[in-house]
Amino acid sequence: MAMRTAAPLSRVLLVSKTPNVERISRTRPDLIERLTCERASTAVRQRLESLRASEATHTNNVKNMKLFLESRGIPFQEVKDLEVETTQIESVDLVVSLGGDGTFLKAASLIRDQTPLLGINTDSQRSAGALCRWKLNTQQDFPDLLHKLLTGDFSYKTRHRIRADVINEKEERITVDHYALNEIYLGEVEPSRASSFTLSVDGQPKERERGGGLLVSTASGYSGWMKSACHPSLDSIREVLELAETAQDTTALMTQAEAVARRFYEKYNFATHEDKLFYFAREQIKAVDQMQRYSKGFCDALVFESFCWDGFLSMDGMRHYPLNFGDRVYISVATDFPVRTIELSQPER
Repeated sequence: MAMRTAAPLSRVLLVSKTPNVERISRTRPDLIERLTCERASTAVRQRLESLRASEATHTNNVKNMKLFLESRGIPFQEVKDLEVETTQIESVDLVVSLGGDGTFLKAASLIRDQTPLLGINTDSQRSAGALCRWKLNTQQDFPDLLHKLLTGDFSYKTRHRIRADVINEKEERITVDHYALNEIYLGEVEPSRASSFTLSVDGQPKERERGGGLLVSTASGYSGWMKSACHPSLDSIREVLELAETAQDTTALMTQAEAVARRFYEKYNFATHEDKLFYFAREQIKAVDQMQRYSKGFCDALVFESFCWDGFLSMDGMRHYPLNFGDRVYISVATDFPVRTIELSQPER
């Protein structure tokens, strides 16, 4: 039986989420004024109360995490996600994100080596945190987590990222200094304007596309935006089955719809270590009888040529790059820059 190895805990960097209220106060003080004014609606006041409750829970869990690490003599440094830099990550053995998936993605975006990343959800009641492998709900969660890290009761997972290289009409390379862990989106800045582009998949002939833009995801990001965008909903499946008259009653219809939805997900689901991508040309505008070569599917590489008037490339929703008319974007798996994450199971309480 292989010996378990403890996680590296000699130099730990805590990347903590900047709470939403604090973030808004920094960037949109006018919005905070509107949220707190006497004329604010009940719904707005309730939303603000929810944000403040989330901030209190997060802040308390971060405080308790730091106190626990100090009590165990584990050296650490804390930095907010809005202020963290690559140089701070390069000098540590372990990066721990404290927040939700957004904080995890920000921390991951700055990792350029094999430094492991552990995601901890600091407010699991209000945040799904699909990438965060540990939730802080009770005081017992702190010693349980440390025990697993010290005894090697965890595994490392390789998560591939997306590389995008942009070449303009002058054949000049435009620097894209970001690798997307979840997904990238290419299209018009204005969502109500159709995105025009050509698309080539794995070296095949390019095809002209017009619609809602192009979404490309890794396996890590597939269960999020991509799944919501390209998977038929249960209601849609049920309606098709109902029109096809495949079931005799409502219960049987829902059973069939759930089975179809499950098979659809299984057909396109793939593992994070697989060095391939999934693409989806959104809301394609085409004639009823027109077949598109490229709608959705797995691929190794894509070439997107923009004919958008005001196009952009979004990387994980946090970095944006303008795309001019005629720019070409070469999309592939950044096999030389994977993220190594810590995966562990949490006991149920």
